[in-house]
Amino acid sequence: MTDRLTKEEFGCLIALMASVRSEDPSTKVGSCIEDDNQRLRALGYNGIKAGKRYKKIYHTDRDARLAASSHSEENLLSLITRNDGMKKIYLTTSPCASCARLIACHGIEKVIFINKYPRCDQYPLIFKEHGVKFRQITKKEKSRIYAEASKMLNSLLEIPAPKV
Repeated sequence: MTDRLTKEEFGCLIALMASVRSEDPSTKVGSCIEDDNQRLRALGYNGIKAGKRYKKIYHTDRDARLAASSHSEENLLSLITRNDGMKKIYLTTSPCASCARLIACHGIEKVIFINKYPRCDQYPLIFKEHGVKFRQITKKEKSRIYAEASKMLNSLLEIPAPKV
């Protein structure tokens, strides 16, 4: 038996890494997408439009932040077309209803996510209606992903800083 992460654990780890790019102070969401050859092709995270400045008010005013931001899934799916052969999406958090419909409309066949988003429980109905398979990773898988991330970050900290 190897300690190597499974493809699905690895996809979730990459989505988790993408989430660190989010400027949202309360909810950092990341995503990545896999094609029909099982290759990861694009990353997404929740945040404001590229090139737009992040305003301090977004830290305290949720409505202003939501008006300026896009969801991770929206950013990710904007990078592909329906005919690009994308089959599986990995998310740090289960999708809202709007993003679930967007995922289904893009022909994604399977969704794997780390945590359930407590404010939305409509995605199962939407996915079932459109034939999209989905699942939350197990506690064991989550532990393996977090252990691997921790191991990776710790090994980076051991690398001496470059001399300037």
